[in-house]
Amino acid sequence: MIVKSVIGLSSDEKVQEAISCDFFVANHASGSLHVASLARLPGLSHLNNSMPKKHHVHFHTTQIDSSLVKDIAEPGKTGHHVSYSIPAESFNDEFKVFFNNLKVGDLKCLKMS
Repeated sequence: MIVKSVIGLSSDEKVQEAISCDFFVANHASGSLHVASLARLPGLSHLNNSMPKKHHVHFHTTQIDSSLVKDIAEPGKTGHHVSYSIPAESFNDEFKVFFNNLKVGDLKCLKMS
């Protein structure tokens, strides 16, 4: 499995990278725009509990259960500025379920146990 980061790339570069991928893991807001909306990849997304859940079209996205997400209170920060955490074990469990349910053409990756 190859992991790619597109942070800092142009919009065109992000779409180019997205079409070479089988799936994505990203935040549910602007971080998933190129892969979820434009490339229409299946993916696993996460978001703090302070943001509205509707941002752009997510065609095949599974969002991590908000009960697993803990917002980190910081004075003066609201909405998309609120940091958050997800326990590593919970994230791994969510990813395994997502990954093992992927139905992506000729994906040759091994199932995770």
